[in-house]
Amino acid sequence: MQNTIAASIKAAFDTDVDLPFSSSVALNVVTNAARHKGASGNSLSIVHSYYAGQKLPAGVTLAITAFSGGTTDPDVTDALAALGGEYYYSIVTPYTDDGNMDILEAELETRYGPMVAKPGQGLAALRDTYAASQTYGNGRNSPFSNVLATSLSPTPPWVCAAILAGVEAAENDPARPRQNVKLPGMLPPLVGDRFDSLQRNLLLLDGMSTYYVETGECFLERLVCTYQTKNGIADPSYHDIETMRTLAYLRHSLKARFQLKYPQAKLANDGTTFGAGQVVVTPKLARGEILALFDEWERDGLVENKAQFKAQLIVERNANNPNQLDIFLPPDLINQLRVTAARMGFKL
Repeated sequence: MQNTIAASIKAAFDTDVDLPFSSSVALNVVTNAARHKGASGNSLSIVHSYYAGQKLPAGVTLAITAFSGGTTDPDVTDALAALGGEYYYSIVTPYTDDGNMDILEAELETRYGPMVAKPGQGLAALRDTYAASQTYGNGRNSPFSNVLATSLSPTPPWVCAAILAGVEAAENDPARPRQNVKLPGMLPPLVGDRFDSLQRNLLLLDGMSTYYVETGECFLERLVCTYQTKNGIADPSYHDIETMRTLAYLRHSLKARFQLKYPQAKLANDGTTFGAGQVVVTPKLARGEILALFDEWERDGLVENKAQFKAQLIVERNANNPNQLDIFLPPDLINQLRVTAARMGFKL
């Protein structure tokens, strides 16, 4: 009887060729091994009686041992090098070990810098306990990585990361909060394994993104960066992905405006007299162009407080390079409605 049950379990596994593990059976035991190498295979999960009303047949017991023994995830260096100079808005990684995350964050920081100017975000998911998720979040500190704490969701974390990236990329407004959005295909943990609201709030402070469960479905609660401190001091500047996405959009649109409108312009000082039809830019003209662009940003719900922006905007020729126009932009980014606080006073 036991051999028959074990063989039937293996046969059921074998019918699904997309499962991330292979199976063998011997002495009433089904042994499963991850198809790919590395520590990420330890995050695979097998559960029984997952849905309400499901249970094992009378007299049957089933002992499940967690996946273990996977070590040393592949190095992502070559994969990132293969991206070349192409622009990738979101990069999903199945590996959350410190070595690979360090490599990914360094690559994204380079891409964000002025010499490349092709910013992107790295998205990942971590399947682990509350304490381990806190420890992991506290160990990272980058505005370029976003890690979803999935608790003990049966869905493999790399699949959760791909779902997260798809949901985030589908939002074409860089400033609109990534919250209360369904994570389709992600299975919630069993009730006793779900993080409560207090735990999720603390995880957010630790740089871990969170989700909540309603009617058996997972919904993204808040998508934050792992960035938490600067020089050891708490710094909320790059806490939310909306900040990174909005800054990236503003920079790209500023670059596009000047490339499209002044692709072959000459540069002169304010007050220079030049004839009609001459394509000449002065700091004053550039300043007016930027203020007009700010109006478009404001119309699109990306920035606010134009008076402050106008007062602090600096546009001038570089003192050492006469061919360079220096611009300092101080945009006040629009915020997100995260909390609605109300107090009710009533009478009977």
